[in-house]
Amino acid sequence: MHDVYSKLLTPIRRLREVKLVGAVARGVISMCRLFTDKLKIPPVILSIREELNNNGLALPLRNMIVLGEKYSARNAPADVADVSVGFIAAHEIGHIHDYVGIERGRVHRFFALFPFILYEYLKETVKSSIWTNIGFRAIMWTLSYLLYQSVCHIILPALIPYMIKHGIPVAFEVQAMILSVMLWNTYMLGVKLRSEVYANNIAIKLLRETFHIRQGAPLMREEKYYLTEIIVLNIILGLAFIFPQVSLFFVNLFTSILGFYMFLASVSTFAPIIAIRKTQEYGQY
Repeated sequence: MHDVYSKLLTPIRRLREVKLVGAVARGVISMCRLFTDKLKIPPVILSIREELNNNGLALPLRNMIVLGEKYSARNAPADVADVSVGFIAAHEIGHIHDYVGIERGRVHRFFALFPFILYEYLKETVKSSIWTNIGFRAIMWTLSYLLYQSVCHIILPALIPYMIKHGIPVAFEVQAMILSVMLWNTYMLGVKLRSEVYANNIAIKLLRETFHIRQGAPLMREEKYYLTEIIVLNIILGLAFIFPQVSLFFVNLFTSILGFYMFLASVSTFAPIIAIRKTQEYGQY
């Protein structure tokens, strides 16, 4: 079994291929039990699916993690190839541990994880990837529009005196839209970024304390993309807030604020549906 652990903990780029079958699959199950014991959470159910490749997925409402059937450096992104199956499994268990925090009364985590909880609940209830995605986006875009109304009636009116004081021109409807988009995008991307960084840190801790090896980083490629997107979007939207004639062009193009929102919601809804039909990726949203 020690040899199996060595294979599971070896960075993928240093192995030709790892298949989770036989003794290797039993080794993954045993390793996941070590991880959950270390975190003092109930053992997770491990599912191995051929739809996944060099990938993992956490399903906290089922207390389950899903791992790919095989892992190879050839098909893996560079940063994933630099870690091991053990790190990927520990990362997904980190997501389960994050959800367990909600059950322990950490109310703030519910809000931090709300999009994921909602999506998995819909997935369990609806049983259809397409309708799950449509339902999820319908709810989230409705909440986004309610945020826009809150910005219009509460947040922006409170900011206007300070804007006038600092010489920022006021174009109320345009700036309300910009501010609501900034808040919403920062929240949605920030939720995902925080969740992935948390899981990465759990994985780093588990491998260090259990096997005395160091793999991974809090910010891997995916997390760097999220962080960059947050920074770039907020810079662009911040400039548009200060110079509202930039965003006024887009509002006029779609004739109204609601028209612009409907356009964004339509693109957000149907693009992933096309992607689901064209790819074999499991559980993406």
